[in-house]
Amino acid sequence: MQGYVRYCQPMRGQNNKQLIKTIAIISLSRSPYLQILHTGGALRAFIPTSHLLCHTNSCGFAYSQMKMSVLGVVKPSTSPTKQALISTPTAHQFITLLESKCTSMNHLKQIHAQITRHGLSQNNFLMASLVKFCAEPTSGNLNYARAVFNQLKDPHPFIWNTMIRGCSENNALEEAILFYCTMVQEDVQPNNFTFPSVFKACNGIKALKEGEQVHTHVIKHGLMSYGHVHSSMIQMYGSCGQLPNARRLFDRIHEPDVVSWNCLIDSHLKNGELEEAKELFQNMPFRIAQAELRSLT
Repeated sequence: MQGYVRYCQPMRGQNNKQLIKTIAIISLSRSPYLQILHTGGALRAFIPTSHLLCHTNSCGFAYSQMKMSVLGVVKPSTSPTKQALISTPTAHQFITLLESKCTSMNHLKQIHAQITRHGLSQNNFLMASLVKFCAEPTSGNLNYARAVFNQLKDPHPFIWNTMIRGCSENNALEEAILFYCTMVQEDVQPNNFTFPSVFKACNGIKALKEGEQVHTHVIKHGLMSYGHVHSSMIQMYGSCGQLPNARRLFDRIHEPDVVSWNCLIDSHLKNGELEEAKELFQNMPFRIAQAELRSLT
């Protein structure tokens, strides 16, 4: 796992310059004011003159207001005075828009174009919301999330975590581990939200050696007390056939919760130890407490 640099790969048929241009383009195909033509791999917007001249003498200002109206950041106004009072959208407004109104990648690309236009493409909190949507396995696009990530000069640990989790949930398990290795090489401090997704990736491809190295990082950063981290390690060792290690980790937990019990039981089932799994299930404190409660009623 040595020598990896930040993962950057242009889309098929693009070089790096075209990739950057693709991220920054304004795509407003749903706007009633625009006609979008695809020419030579680039998108060009043509605006009818009648729309540009309405309500204002400044074509650029009218163009800006129409774009923001399409994206839902501001509402169109029939008064030039009211238009002049509309302020530049803030990062908070874009975050609200991404979390409440964005429903597709096409819409997200429109919002991203406006974010870039207003000089907010390096805002970590804003880009975290954008990357989070892109990394969703159902509605997102991991390639786009990766491209956005690669444009960030100093991504916050939360964005690293989002990319690792996105790769893990999109079944790009080796890439999730590579992202974590790059995170370590760039001296970015991982936290308790980093490791469950990394262990899940190690679990999925049976990467025991990598999982053991990550385990040492958990100890180094003093994160063994977090239950969700502990449980993900138990599951990783169990899935890799290391039941003694999984049981040793489980026994170190002062008060195992339901998740920890389930991880240990699942580890025994995956290794074909059905009787042991059954015995653990029957001895679960929660199950015993429920049985005692039923007997009292």
